[in-house]
Amino acid sequence: PSNTIDFVYVTSSKQAPGQINAYKVDSQAGALIPIPNSPYGSGGNNPVADVTSPNGKNLYVVNHDSNTIVVFTIATDGSLAQQQSCPTPGTLPTQLAINRAGTYLYVVETYQPGFNASTPGPGALVAFPINSTGQLGATGNSCTPVANGNNSFFAVGNNPVGVNVTASNAYVYVANESDATLSAFQVGSTGALTSVGTFPVGVAPNAL
Repeated sequence: PSNTIDFVYVTSSKQAPGQINAYKVDSQAGALIPIPNSPYGSGGNNPVADVTSPNGKNLYVVNHDSNTIVVFTIATDGSLAQQQSCPTPGTLPTQLAINRAGTYLYVVETYQPGFNASTPGPGALVAFPINSTGQLGATGNSCTPVANGNNSFFAVGNNPVGVNVTASNAYVYVANESDATLSAFQVGSTGALTSVGTFPVGVAPNAL
């Protein structure tokens, strides 16, 4: 009988395209056993973060250099199949988080539209709805993030490097490394975010 009780997915960024190493977990020993056909292509260059859906059916991967979020389906044996690739509004996405309800994916980008490494400026927080298939965007509206007026992102500070959402699904926080601040947002009924303040925190925060 199988001793597999869980799976582990690890992004490897030194290949082009990047890779996702997939393992099954032995329930008796905790040992990691590579899944056949692993590693899988990440669907872009320099994958730097990944997260699974609460129901364990999907894996979401940030490809930093390709400015994409790639969605994979997870089979019962832990194997991956690419389902969707969505561009981000800005550039150089760095981290992502999913709410406990599995209804929204939050992504932070180093630069919001209009800024880049040559013309540095503030970053962006992008909120993607997750539909019933696990894909990003409302049903029939693939890859479309939650709107913020005429924008497809919410402004944060300089060099955002971390994002997380509370267990209640009601608040989202972003760590802005260069500003040494946290940007805090309340989640509305439509998924739109409202700022509840920017708070100083230590020096060079990098995760939360």
